[in-house]
Amino acid sequence: ADAEFADIIDLQPGSQYPSGLSRDPRQWTRAAVRDKIAWIRQCAGARFDSISLGVPFYMFHPATNREVGADEVREQLGAAYRAHGHEDGFPLTVEEVLGSPYLLIGSEDDMVQHVLALRRELGLTNFLIMGKFLAGLKPVVDRVRAHVE
Repeated sequence: ADAEFADIIDLQPGSQYPSGLSRDPRQWTRAAVRDKIAWIRQCAGARFDSISLGVPFYMFHPATNREVGADEVREQLGAAYRAHGHEDGFPLTVEEVLGSPYLLIGSEDDMVQHVLALRRELGLTNFLIMGKFLAGLKPVVDRVRAHVE
């Protein structure tokens, strides 16, 4: 397993359609990421504390109201999942969407708090940012860096 040798492991939502969506929408949840981290911990043994864990941010969705933003993300992902034959679309709750390590939703403050919580609660230290999100996320990145340096 990678955990026996790797120094950096980026966690992804799992087996994917050609579009990049995970075949199982539940893979977007914080619980699924926790399960993956537990598996890595088991495989890595004593090496676990020397491994840097990270996730990509697949969506950057500014919103003045987090719950409204989460509903908008659910609609966007729901449409994509329905296109792949998932009749129930993206069946995560608003809370699961807001807790997803792969999604940044809300105000700048909300996003900073989310990233800090992912660091604190899951031990994630690496966050991959897609090029199209770089400009919008720069203030968030700067504030997170100020908290952790």
